[in-house]
Amino acid sequence: EMQVDGNNDHQEIPTQSNETEEVTVDDVDGDKGELGASLNMSDVPQHPGDGGVNAECAEHLPNEEWGNSMEEAVAADEGVAKPAESGTMRDKPQLKEPDEEGDPNCEGENTDEVMETEAASFHSSGPTNETGTDVTTNTIEHVIEVVGTNPIAQTPLPPPRVYSGSRHLNFYADKFVPSDNDPEAKVLISGSLRPRGPCTVQYDTGYHHLNYCATLDDETSLSINGRLAKWDPYWKIVDVLCRRDTVTDIGEPTKVSTKTAACKDETGISNPPSSCAVVTVDLAKEARNSTSATGTTNEEANNDRVWGVDWGKETKAYKSGDRRLLLRTLPLTRSSTESTQRADCHLWPLGTFIQLKIGDEVKEHVVKISQRQQLEPKKWSGQSSALDLTPFVQNTEIPFDVKLCCREAVRRQEIPPYGIGTKVSKLFQDDELGEMRPFSGVVASYNSQYKLYRIVYEDGDEEDLTREDVSDILVTKHDHGSEDPPIVGSYAVHVAICEYADPARLFDELTGKRNGNFVIPSLSIESVKQKAIESLEKQTVSVVDCDSDSDEAHGSNNDCLVFSLLCPITKTAIDTPVRGRGCGHLQCFDLSNFLHANKNPSAGRWRCGVCQSFLCCEDLVRCGLFDAMIGDLRADVSSTRHKVSFVKGGRWTLMEQKKVAKTEVPVNREDRFEPEVIDLS
Repeated sequence: EMQVDGNNDHQEIPTQSNETEEVTVDDVDGDKGELGASLNMSDVPQHPGDGGVNAECAEHLPNEEWGNSMEEAVAADEGVAKPAESGTMRDKPQLKEPDEEGDPNCEGENTDEVMETEAASFHSSGPTNETGTDVTTNTIEHVIEVVGTNPIAQTPLPPPRVYSGSRHLNFYADKFVPSDNDPEAKVLISGSLRPRGPCTVQYDTGYHHLNYCATLDDETSLSINGRLAKWDPYWKIVDVLCRRDTVTDIGEPTKVSTKTAACKDETGISNPPSSCAVVTVDLAKEARNSTSATGTTNEEANNDRVWGVDWGKETKAYKSGDRRLLLRTLPLTRSSTESTQRADCHLWPLGTFIQLKIGDEVKEHVVKISQRQQLEPKKWSGQSSALDLTPFVQNTEIPFDVKLCCREAVRRQEIPPYGIGTKVSKLFQDDELGEMRPFSGVVASYNSQYKLYRIVYEDGDEEDLTREDVSDILVTKHDHGSEDPPIVGSYAVHVAICEYADPARLFDELTGKRNGNFVIPSLSIESVKQKAIESLEKQTVSVVDCDSDSDEAHGSNNDCLVFSLLCPITKTAIDTPVRGRGCGHLQCFDLSNFLHANKNPSAGRWRCGVCQSFLCCEDLVRCGLFDAMIGDLRADVSSTRHKVSFVKGGRWTLMEQKKVAKTEVPVNREDRFEPEVIDLS
């Protein structure tokens, strides 16, 4: 299960009709000691002169006292970001300034600077970084990769060199703002229950196999592109802007991205963040190295728009062809439980708080996002919507940083102990033979307090071993498990230029009426007929809609199958019949209805209209049998007469309305009664 701290959490499975999804998690306030231990920042070698947060700048952090009441906090709130109406980022801020005043004395000493260090495992031939800056941001002009129009199909570059680096990030206080659903209610920007004051956090910017750091290798980064394209086909990725240049352990150029990493609070506040990340976006540099940055998408657009984007403009309704700069996040690991509860769509880490640092501006800007809200200490509910950064960019020549801090802890997944009876074999001296030989044994018990296994050998001898010792003497390889379990709670941070396709355009692409990345394959009527006949003979799969429980719906005397020509999503006539290629039913739903139903985030997003399994567009197939039945019976289908009887000979007929009503509500002959008729005329 997905976990936010060291304890298990329990999640409620949403239904198709739910508009919100609920996730229960353990309170993260107890993470601080574990996070510090897992991050091991004290073990990271620092450059000479690195004394942590600059004392002069640290004392000028926003110093709001959080002993005030909610009303006072609300009255003082002016820091939520809003798009600018005109001007450039340098001349006119796009967002309302936070209450806290920056100190000009700190302008020359930025606590966000990276203090880069070499890890002990760094290859001796690798380049060193003597400037103390993040090596991944160093420009490698001669190897800059041109991002084409299909970033999904790129070949991943090799992983970067192993290194470690310490960085500090400043964050403003988490304030109360009006709720999106109820303007009278006040919620924290992060969606958490308890506020926090301004803080400075420290985290590792580096890369190593333990994955505690904030750098993401290129192979994983490209897989994130594929996941987003698969489960959010309405936004087509044009250019990915979150990859940056670095080198491998042998000095070859490569690219990396960013993910949230465990962080440690440096200011001693209550309810500190558990993880953080920062992405620098340099639109001017990206545009110079992109083949997609000069075009426009709408006929009335001017040619001087970079990527064809209307920078600095806000929109409440997207049109097909609109290009926007989107910020999204995806969890790097998903538990089996989580995979059964939601599709693999964009999801903010729990309690996400976002700031924008624009150019050289001293003040930073807090941005409110649509995300899950904490209803009680162990329960979060709601949906996540992508953040459109386009309205906040007035001048594409000025780089900006997107900073995130989150309540979701990054930690290693708990390794389940080896089971009782697990077989082992270890070499011991055999006194009778006078030589070493293997002695077989089993795991007899496990001490959870000391994390020791009691091993009993064939001669009755016993010993207590650690998990590492047991893993070395396991008999079967599959008992070994993973000694490096995956990191949970870490999210990839994705920034990209994306082009919007509304459901109508996506429908045309999926049906081959317009050029697109994928066309839904069609199953011939003969192949579906054969499968239906085999299913009818064997009765091994369900082929009717899920709402039919009558004897007739399952076939009278097993001599027919019954389908519905109404879409189970909208209860209207099916026009383009599709279903999941892996679904165990033959009943179809309408493609257009499916695309319109999944346009916006919801708890039931991307679920099959029949069996509720998760389906993306690439999982769909078009049914030739349903196409034939619809073409033959379309004129006679209605909301009360829509069931079709399919017999073994491969023929079908539209069932009479009375017959359907009689079989769906069977009654005993002696219990029949005449209904009372009331004249309402």
